[in-house]
This record gives sequence, C-alpha cells and structure tokens, in this order.
Amino acid sequence: QRGMELLRDEGLRYNPDQVLIYAELAWLFQFKMGQNLDDAHFYYKGAWAAEMMGVFGGPTPDFEKLIHPQTPDEQARARALRERYKMDATKMRALDERYGPLDWRLPEAHSIYWAGVGLDRTKGEDVRRLRQSIYQSMNLSYQRGRLVLSSNLPPRLLPNLEIIPRVDAAFQEQWADTAANAAFLTNSVATAYRNWLRDVPYRFFLFNRVREGEQWLQYLRQKFPAAAPANLTLAEYAMTRASGNVRGQSHSKMTELLQALVLQSYYAVIDGRADDANEYMNRTSELWNAYTVEAKANQRLELMPLNEIKTLVLRDLLAPNSNLGPEERMRLITEVPGARQLVPQNAPAEQK
Repeated sequence: QRGMELLRDEGLRYNPDQVLIYAELAWLFQFKMGQNLDDAHFYYKGAWAAEMMGVFGGPTPDFEKLIHPQTPDEQARARALRERYKMDATKMRALDERYGPLDWRLPEAHSIYWAGVGLDRTKGEDVRRLRQSIYQSMNLSYQRGRLVLSSNLPPRLLPNLEIIPRVDAAFQEQWADTAANAAFLTNSVATAYRNWLRDVPYRFFLFNRVREGEQWLQYLRQKFPAAAPANLTLAEYAMTRASGNVRGQSHSKMTELLQALVLQSYYAVIDGRADDANEYMNRTSELWNAYTVEAKANQRLELMPLNEIKTLVLRDLLAPNSNLGPEERMRLITEVPGARQLVPQNAPAEQK
C-alpha cells in the first residue's frame, strides 16, 4: 500500500500528465492487491474494503452526497475521498455509469478509476497500457466483482453478471482500437475477447439464468462460429466447460464453480429432479477432490471445506432477501438435511 501512496500522493503531484504513473497505479490495484499472489491476499482485500466502507458510510458510494455533501458527516466523507485517497466522486460516477455497476470496495474498480483518469490526462499519447488495464479489470470484475462480507468468514468474491454488456463493449472498443492503431495486437485482443465470451453462457447457466445464457451462447456463435458447436444445448455446453482440466482452474474460478454446481443441485431439489440434484453434487465432490490433490502443496490455493461451501450456498438461498418463494424454501427445508437450522430466526413462520 505504501507504493500506491507514493505514486498517488507524490508522483502525480509533480507529474500529473505522466502516463506511466497512472498505468502503474492501475497495475498495483489490479495485480498486487487484486490477485492472490500473497498468502494474506484475503486480509488485504478485507482491510481495503473496510477502508472504503468507512469513506462511503456503507457498502456502496452515494455519489450525489459525495459530490454535493450537506451534513458535517457527508462533508467529512467527501473530504477524506478527495484529500486522502485523491479521488474525484464525479469521475467515479462517470466511470460507474460507463463500465458498471462496479463494487468500489474492490481493487478492480480502483484500477479502472486510475486508468480512466490517466486516459483523460494523456490524450494523444501511447495509452495502450491504460486501455488494457480497463478491459482486463472489467473482465476481473465480471469474474469476481461482487464482495460478500461476513463477520466470521473470509471475504467471498462472486461474479458480477450485471456488467457483462459493458465488458463486451469494452472488449469491442479495445479490439477496434488495436485494429486501427496497433494491428499486430489485433489477434491477441481477439483471442482474449473470444475466451471471455466463451465463458459468459457458462456463467449464466451456473447461476440458473438460462434464458440469458442461451442468448449469449447464440451471440458467441455469431461472433466466433468455431467457438461452440451448433448442436450443443446450453446445459451440454456448460458441463463440457466444467469438465475441463482441473489444473487449469484458478482458485477463485474453482471456488465459484463449486458454489454454482451446489446451487444447481439445490435448484434441482426445488424442481423435484432428484437424479439431477445428485449428479450435480457428485460432480461437485469429484472436482473438489481433484483440485485438492493438485493444490495440496500450496496453502494459498487451499479450498474451503466442501460442507462449508454447501452451507454457504444453502444459507444464501434461505435468506429473506433471496429470490425463492415460500413453497420453494419449504421444499429445501424438507428435502435437504440440516437446512432447517439455517433458516434465519426472524424469517416468516411458514419458512421455519
């Protein structure tokens, strides 16, 4: 964090138009804080999120109050954002409207911020690194851009599926820019775009958003006809991807995959599809065991115990703010062992 402060507080003070400083700031947020290269990466993410919530007064910034503060508390928060963190709430709101919704507690949003500010200050120069920081950070925000905090658990990073259209637009913008100004990079950007787009239908399937998954699978075939066989259904396509090489999965992607497969199993329970529910849960166990064997020598890549993953997913489904109706909740409570103990004490009577 000291390196970030030196670049932000001293470097930009004397070199406000230096593209390299903005690019380095964006890189530090994206990789040093955002990735899991350090054993304490969850601690750093949690500490940064706590700092940001202290400035925002909650999990999300109220841009209007930060731009036009009225009360002494609002004025103090706006001043801290401006003077301590050197951030402009108006610019934050503009970037959130263009690329978001972003979770401003997470490093990726701040990588996008500093790259965006750099683009404003360095027009006409070589800004390729800044553009790359934006679309790479948006890709990461799509993969793990929702932060869930709990008092007795490490931070959980979940996909932000709502920004998919914005990520798609950012990739296309980068693709067009390289085609016009750096033709030798066009193939690499196209490859990154194709790889990202191949992942989108799969993610929608995992989170039971089937209609959107089918739409994006069709879109993938339009953009890259060879990327997905025409005869595969969405479910077949998704399970083919899930069956890929376990060694190639990152820790965050494997955790997300396991949570999503458990979620699919519980949705199958709700629908009365017992065979499908068992198949999803068996696949979850196979993948957890295979990844654990591959990662056994690296504590940093150790997965949460599988029973804890199941409990987390089930607790989220039974929470009052989930999308399940009373009958669906009761189906889970009746069919899933231990589910009744996870129902919040203040839940409506018919859910207990």
